[in-house]
Amino acid sequence: MKYARIANDIVAEVVDLPDDMAVTDLFHPDIVKTMFEAPAEVDQGWSYIDGEFAPPTVEGFDLDQLKTDLAAAVDAAAEVARLKFITPGAGQAMTYQQKVEEAKRLQAAEGTPKAADYPMLSAEVGITGKTLVAVGETILAAFAQWQQVGAQIEGLRLGAKAKIGAAKSEKTVRAAAVVDWP
Repeated sequence: MKYARIANDIVAEVVDLPDDMAVTDLFHPDIVKTMFEAPAEVDQGWSYIDGEFAPPTVEGFDLDQLKTDLAAAVDAAAEVARLKFITPGAGQAMTYQQKVEEAKRLQAAEGTPKAADYPMLSAEVGITGKTLVAVGETILAAFAQWQQVGAQIEGLRLGAKAKIGAAKSEKTVRAAAVVDWP
């Protein structure tokens, strides 16, 4: 089954799934809301308006608008790539930041740590790790992994947008927007 992920009325990504797999099996519900079943010929850069897919047209073609649309599609695709590794939401991002900050403070602390000084980490004792220190170590290890993946995604996102901005033709703009996300 073929699905198209839509961003700003443009197909940002196309995913082919085996017949025995549903899009809800692979993607977060927020991402699933942006995905629609698509005919075989649909490709990245097509438009999706009022439930209909349409290929790019040459008549009235606006290269600058295409660049804007595909740059936005790259940003949206980067977020989809990130969400393979993290939980969405501003509150969740703040939670992750707080956990890392507490874990760094815990790692640098001397003496016996007090649970009250590390409320986020304390909430995970017995879940993420058996002790406050074990939780902190797990959080820092996960953060180190995220830094690698997050940096890779950000490099790909910014690189694609730079190539889109520098492109001189529809073909090179569309090629620049194709990213192999981790």
